[in-house]
Amino acid sequence: MIEVDVLVAGAGPAGSTCAYLLQQAGHSCLLTDPAEFPRDKICGGGLTPRGWAILDRLYPQLDYDFVPVHHAHLYINGKYRGKYHMEKEIRVVRRKVFDRLLLDEYLKIGGKLLKDRVWEVREREDGTIEVSLMSGETVHCRYLVGADGANSRVRQYLNPASKPRVLIFEQYNQRSGTDEITFELANKYKNGYYYLFPNRDYDISGYCEIGSSREKFAGVLDSFGIEKTRPLGAFITTDIDYPYHPHILLVGDAGCWCDCLSYEGIYFALATGENAARAILENRPFEEVNAPILKKKLHRNKAAKLLYNPIGLAMVKLISRHPDRTERILNRYLQ
Repeated sequence: MIEVDVLVAGAGPAGSTCAYLLQQAGHSCLLTDPAEFPRDKICGGGLTPRGWAILDRLYPQLDYDFVPVHHAHLYINGKYRGKYHMEKEIRVVRRKVFDRLLLDEYLKIGGKLLKDRVWEVREREDGTIEVSLMSGETVHCRYLVGADGANSRVRQYLNPASKPRVLIFEQYNQRSGTDEITFELANKYKNGYYYLFPNRDYDISGYCEIGSSREKFAGVLDSFGIEKTRPLGAFITTDIDYPYHPHILLVGDAGCWCDCLSYEGIYFALATGENAARAILENRPFEEVNAPILKKKLHRNKAAKLLYNPIGLAMVKLISRHPDRTERILNRYLQ
């Protein structure tokens, strides 16, 4: 039996950030993840201005590599609409490297990492939590932070019926040499879009929608003349359909914290990881500390409903005729 104050399940940006802040504050904390780091993750790797602002605040000493992107190309229903300038860059990182850097910050200050996975969660009569790990080890903790991704075992404990909703497919392409992003919005994508992000050593082509498949992704790549390699897939869960618990907190993808308009995840991972740590350190309800993030997410949900339908796309098509107006909207959204 391992006894700690806080068990954080999952060492992605949300879990590593939460554990880092708790360890920094002197809390007894254990971070678990079944992966061998460095490990890759399905993600375009785009840090929006709000994303790298919170990263720079939480990790002011962090030296990380990125590709700065100041321009985005937009297609609507297969037709090119234009090139738009972003005042503050999107920083495109390699998740394999980036996630390891954040984990290392936690380990540098004495944090403990256990290569294991949450298997079963039980609440004890004294209000504490007992967690069985896949290895057979048992952890007894006062708080459990679920940061274990879209297929979170911790979230399944709170709501056994909870399921991932959107499937993303990605592949790595030969580096094109341009440091610009490409997007396509189309009626054929149900609540989703196609994207291409430039990374340091390669480009990432990706596509997401409700009801996506490898075959649909192949068709999307064909429409852009991109050679097909080996696609990888991952789920995103968008609906917060679980009850809040005073001692079980869900962050990042495990808590369905993402932008339903763009499916941006890194910013929400960092923000909810920080808020979970604050809730524990300040002995406050997570839903209270995290209320601004919930408000932002619900606002994005409404925007997604407006965008992802034929009328919404027609409005975007109309606005895209005016580059200055489009850039103002884009920059306001990113910041």
